[in-house]
Amino acid sequence: MKLNKALRTVILIVAGILILASSYTFITELAVTKYESQTITTFSADNKADISFNVYLK
Repeated sequence: MKLNKALRTVILIVAGILILASSYTFITELAVTKYESQTITTFSADNKADISFNVYLK
């Protein structure tokens, strides 16, 4: 299929713009962090029991 010169130029320009836009979006998604890691304590395991373990020998 033969394309005339103007149509071929338009297709190349549109393809170039799409490649540039998609690469810009991909790079910004990799470079910019949108979320931070946080450590949230949801359970405290402090032992507050006062148990005396005595062993009596005979």
